[in-house]
Amino acid sequence: MLFKTFLLNLSLLGSTIANPLVRSIKEDARSYFAGQPDLDTRADNTGIECVPRSVDKRDGGFGGVESSIFSWRRDDGFFANFTDDDDESLARRSISGYGSMDQPENGKLDEWFARQWKLQRSGGIWEVPHVDREVTEFGIVENDESTADFLAFKNHQFTMGVKGMCGCTSVVILSKVGAYMTHFWQRYFDSNEVSLKAFQSLVIDELKGTSKRGNRIVSIPELPCESRENPSANDIQVAIYTPFNTADPSKYAKYPDHVERIKQVLVEEITGLKKGDIKVVGYVSREKVSNELDKSDGKLVVVYDPEVEKGKAAYMMWAGSLRDESNPHKVALPVTENNKPVLQAKWNQLNEQKKKTT
Repeated sequence: MLFKTFLLNLSLLGSTIANPLVRSIKEDARSYFAGQPDLDTRADNTGIECVPRSVDKRDGGFGGVESSIFSWRRDDGFFANFTDDDDESLARRSISGYGSMDQPENGKLDEWFARQWKLQRSGGIWEVPHVDREVTEFGIVENDESTADFLAFKNHQFTMGVKGMCGCTSVVILSKVGAYMTHFWQRYFDSNEVSLKAFQSLVIDELKGTSKRGNRIVSIPELPCESRENPSANDIQVAIYTPFNTADPSKYAKYPDHVERIKQVLVEEITGLKKGDIKVVGYVSREKVSNELDKSDGKLVVVYDPEVEKGKAAYMMWAGSLRDESNPHKVALPVTENNKPVLQAKWNQLNEQKKKTT
């Protein structure tokens, strides 16, 4: 424990130094998601004037305006845009609900999650990564870093998710222009002094765009304007996927004070958002199960379809291993009864979400 505390302190002291390690990315994911940048402006689609907020330029030159136009992955610094030339590997099914939106049949969430995550082998799902283990002079330790991705909703269907959640927390912001998803390690949410400092540095500062880390994540102020202003007009919905309290059924979140601070940041950074609009989604999972591709436990999936029906685009977010509110002991909801999306929205297609015609 003392050794881990010492390493965490080292990471905080070195937070102003850019990480010299270059994180790797699977070539199959690169080939599926990488494309040509599309520089169309989004303000014209909504009639809402919006100027990307000013934040410190990150190392490598990525900053406010660029990150509000492109869909991109922070850790490798390359743009992840979608074009008509990409191979659509996600099969659409015609089932009741949101037109042709790919969604699980009742009682079959595990099977559906398994199908989504196994597409990762061919680059068919975009995963918000856990930072790879870093080799230091002390041996192999887990790198204390947060991660986040923002993917723009263009004219290509795709799935985005995070897995391996067994105590960690994810913040999700969905709008009609894209999806933002984070991964924050559980160790930041402990109540000791070191973890409280880490929570401020590696969660709160990261979300607000005030982090001084050279390798910081994309922050909320850098999101497209339509992802952080006017929730009603832009179909903005926000969720916090976080462990629920298994020790005290009378309480919901395992880390209520931390969740409250995150909610405060969200209402400060997303104009018009109220705390009551934020959906806190409690889950419980074990590490082994949360990484098994045939289980929904400890996993989130967001599905985007640019044409769920004629002229309509839509998104849905599904989450595994939720709390059973109907059970007085507030245990995990049986997977066969997890049959409703956590978030969903449908809207008239924006210009960039329409299939291009020659």
